[in-house]
Amino acid sequence: MKLDQQPSSPLEITQRNKTLKLAFFDNESSWDLYVDKDGALSSIAKPNCGAKDSGFGDRNHISRLISRYGNFEYAPTNVGLRLMEGFHCDLTFILNKKSTSPWLKFNVKTTIEEIF
Repeated sequence: MKLDQQPSSPLEITQRNKTLKLAFFDNESSWDLYVDKDGALSSIAKPNCGAKDSGFGDRNHISRLISRYGNFEYAPTNVGLRLMEGFHCDLTFILNKKSTSPWLKFNVKTTIEEIF
C-alpha cells in the first residue's frame, strides 16, 4: 500500500441506525474498517465484491493482530489515528530466536467522543 493513498470508500455511512466513520482502509481489499461511537470496529464490504459485513472487535483486536503477525496492513484515516490515541503494541518477531522490536505508539490526543 502506498502511504499517500486516499480511501475510495465513503468517510461516513449509516448502517442499522448507527453512524459509522471510516477508520482504516485498503483500496485493494474487499473490506474497509469503520468505527461507531462506542469504539466498535466493523468490517464493511465494498460494493460488488461478493464479501459480507462483519464485526471486527475494537482497537485491542488490532493490537493482537500486530503482536501476532507483526503488521496491520490497513492505512488509517484521521479518524483511525484518533481512535488509536495512546495505543502501544509490543512487536515481537520470531525468526531463529525471539527478539523484541521497538514499541509502536500513536501520539494523537483525542477521545471517541471527539470523533463523533
